Amino acid sequence: MFVERLPGNHHCSLRRAGIAGYICGCSLLILLWSSFPILDAVMTPQAMAADHDDHANHDDHADHDDHADHDDHDDHSGHAGHDESEEAAVTLSSGQVALAEITTAAVLKGEIHVEVGLTGEVELNQDRLAHLTSRVAGTVTEVHKTLGDQVEAGTVMAVLESPDIGAAKAEYFEMMQQLDLIKTDLKRSQTIHDNTARMLTLLESSPPLKSLTKMSDLDLGENRSALVAAYTGVLAATSELKVAKSDRAYVEAAYLRKKALYEEEIASKNDFLEAANERLKAASEYEKTASEYENSKAELTATRDLVAFGIKRSLLENQWAASAAVFS
Repeated sequence: MFVERLPGNHHCSLRRAGIAGYICGCSLLILLWSSFPILDAVMTPQAMAADHDDHANHDDHADHDDHADHDDHDDHSGHAGHDESEEAAVTLSSGQVALAEITTAAVLKGEIHVEVGLTGEVELNQDRLAHLTSRVAGTVTEVHKTLGDQVEAGTVMAVLESPDIGAAKAEYFEMMQQLDLIKTDLKRSQTIHDNTARMLTLLESSPPLKSLTKMSDLDLGENRSALVAAYTGVLAATSELKVAKSDRAYVEAAYLRKKALYEEEIASKNDFLEAANERLKAASEYEKTASEYENSKAELTATRDLVAFGIKRSLLENQWAASAAVFS
């Protein structure tokens, strides 16, 4: 309250009115305070002293009289000193407790369930949301599902007509045909490889020609003619070598007989020289036949090596082609 200095008794009247208003305000505050649901509210002496000092400062500003200010200061200082010696508290009666509906309970540990009403928005789970788009360009001719329908894996949702898909299918079928051909070639290459390997093993034992005819029903490809021709050449050279060896032995015996007769002067010199010439011819023919025999053997060996390498190479090439076709 702000009060201007008034002369005479007017100042004292205003001071008394201020004190009376202050007392009424304190009484009303206590009544209101007692109606609140408080079990134990304690005001410390320091807080009350601070409260009285605030009122004293307020009165000092309201009253500019030095004497009145001195009296108020002494009055509040004595009141503060008195309150510091005791504890100020607010005590409620049982009736006030019942009226305020105050209840007490032991402190417990638990959960507090609080419901809060908020504004939200319903959205799809982004972790389970998929945006489906066509991988090729085209025209949608049929739509089997719409927004909100439930679908499963493999469900047809729409039908699309696309030239790109047609071209891709044509290319796919062509590659599948090529794959089938490659697989057929691989199977035949494996068969030729296995059968030719059997014949090569058989040829190592120098079998008779009839043994090779027993394998005529097996598929050896072009390897059969090459191996049979080379082996037949060896057999023919062997037979010719045997004949040449026999002829050389016969001519050698005739030469020795003619020589003995010539030394005994039974045979003529011309007969002896003729026998010597025949001996030279027989030796030359035998050397020629022996050379042809060795050549035939070398040709057979080369053919066998070439065929063995060829069947392995062909099998590997077909296997690689089949693997490449599958991956492509």
